[in-house]
Amino acid sequence: MGERSLRRLLILGANSVIIKRHVHSSARPGTWLGGMLSRKPPMLVRVALGQFGNVSCRQG
Repeated sequence: MGERSLRRLLILGANSVIIKRHVHSSARPGTWLGGMLSRKPPMLVRVALGQFGNVSCRQG
């Protein structure tokens, strides 16, 4: 399942991207993140984005 503190930090980082989505180009409409935010609850998207970061850290 991964380390709990790392997962928490990744979710907090995803939270900052979503809060400042007008600044981050990755969260604009037409992107994966923008589409997810238009269809799903924001907390679910935060966890999904944090989990994606967790998977990326393990592969790299």
